[in-house]
Amino acid sequence: MSEIEWHETSEYQPSAGLVAAFCTENHLSPAHIPPTKQPLVFIERQALEALYDFLAHDLEREHGGVLVGQPYYDSQARRFFIVVQAAVPAQETEGSSIHLQFTPDTWDYIAGIIEENFPELVIVGWYHSHPALGVFMSGIDRATQRAFYNHPWSLAVVVDPIAQQTGWFTGPGCLILNERHVIPFESPDRSYASGKSRLGEEYWGQQVLHKLRWLLPFGLLTLCAALLWWYARRPLA
Repeated sequence: MSEIEWHETSEYQPSAGLVAAFCTENHLSPAHIPPTKQPLVFIERQALEALYDFLAHDLEREHGGVLVGQPYYDSQARRFFIVVQAAVPAQETEGSSIHLQFTPDTWDYIAGIIEENFPELVIVGWYHSHPALGVFMSGIDRATQRAFYNHPWSLAVVVDPIAQQTGWFTGPGCLILNERHVIPFESPDRSYASGKSRLGEEYWGQQVLHKLRWLLPFGLLTLCAALLWWYARRPLA
């Protein structure tokens, strides 16, 4: 139910990495890693919480955004793993309770956020909400995934914020990821923590400006009405 207007980009290759080494560096137990060949997703808790908070702020229509991080391929385990470090909310979208469209202005906003706060990271997937509709990839969602997120490590996240359900999908075929393959973590490397803070501040700042844009004309009309009332009621000399 989501449409995306995409800017042409060059092919991106995942970096070499070891799941075991990542777990050691981030104090995760390798024993909890599922032994299957499905991709693994390690997502910062702050990014996951930001994703849920944004999708729950308006339950009247669909919202979404992109996942930013780094994909890796473990040649020893023969599997991909994706480290998600931020969930960038999409602004200036068009949508309804059953539809969401990323516009050129949406991509300008996303590109600005990534360039300023996460220049070393790449888009590894996208997310959007299905308020009261359940968790699934619609025909349009699947077409979007095939067209723009067609790497085996590309992610799609669908959240029903009313039912509080979440589904994770990967690759052009939108394969369902078992919840055991999605692992929240807290990185000891906080070099980009300030970037997350600025991201949150910018999002809420834009919400305030959006509301002020509508409140300003109303305030001016109220002021004019008050002045006219005062002028009409003033005592004559």
